[in-house]
Amino acid sequence: KFQSYQTIPSFQEYVIVSQDEIDVKTFLRKNNWKSSSFDKITDTIPLKSIGVEISMNDVFDGIDFAE
Repeated sequence: KFQSYQTIPSFQEYVIVSQDEIDVKTFLRKNNWKSSSFDKITDTIPLKSIGVEISMNDVFDGIDFAE
């Protein structure tokens, strides 16, 4: 899907959230899709295209990976 989305001029940022572990990857349409990775529950994810930050703790709130 990401390759198809890249062809949309207004598409600026892509976020992948893992369902199996604490891991988020972001891709920003800057310098040919700059990627960033976040894997600590204390990390904060900057969503630059919309001017928002979200904590990993909020993203994974209520999820127990030990199950």
